[in-house]
Amino acid sequence: MVLAKNLEAEAHKNAEGYLRRSFVPSLEVRGGYESFDSQRLGSATDPFAEARLSVNVFRGQQDYYKDKIKKLESDVSALDAGLSKRQVLLEARESYLAALALQKQKIWLTAHKERIGRTYAKASKKVTSGVIGRSDLKFLEIQQERIGNNLAEVDFQYAVRLDHLGLLVGKPHDHGNRPSLDDELFSKFSDFKSSMKTDPSISARKAGLLSEISNLEAKASGTSWRPKVDLYTSYAIEPFRVREFPILEDRKEWTAGVLISMNLFSSV
Repeated sequence: MVLAKNLEAEAHKNAEGYLRRSFVPSLEVRGGYESFDSQRLGSATDPFAEARLSVNVFRGQQDYYKDKIKKLESDVSALDAGLSKRQVLLEARESYLAALALQKQKIWLTAHKERIGRTYAKASKKVTSGVIGRSDLKFLEIQQERIGNNLAEVDFQYAVRLDHLGLLVGKPHDHGNRPSLDDELFSKFSDFKSSMKTDPSISARKAGLLSEISNLEAKASGTSWRPKVDLYTSYAIEPFRVREFPILEDRKEWTAGVLISMNLFSSV
């Protein structure tokens, strides 16, 4: 999830600078051969080609608003990536603290089981020597079984927490690299918790950015009727069926001009 959000933020970051790039000339090249059969012109196979260079001069401020929108979208993606990372770190911290508590519980149960085992061994010798009866061992056996079951459950939960923690910090167990609770990485979790408390409301900042994007989109929509102006030049070799000159040199042409276009009506 964090990687996906980081990639999305990077993509939006790369999209910044739209206004500057909108003035970069556009070059289009096409060419090929075509065959035709006409009663008037007969049959022929002719080459055709065209190279067209155009430059944006004015877009009715739509490129200006689009540039602003892309910058704000980049800021939103950066906030989302930060939120995603913080959420994963917070979840990792919770798993770390839970694993740490289970580790302490596991150490205590192991030590208690060993104490019961030593007591049971001493009591067994007394049974053998006839000092106490066999029934006196029953309580210790029940205690051993109960502690063994508790220890197995705690050990299972501890392994589950470690595996989950490994996924969050990039050390999955299937790679044979289960994280250690002594890892230096986890020493910063206490600082992370305090920074979460003092950090401004990221959600409020994101809502403000999204509201600003909506306002800019409305303004951009209001400029759709404005004329667009482009400078262009082209060099072309037209086919015989378009320019009815049998000599190829006579079908070559160069043009240059200004293109003005307006959107007078749109159903969407």
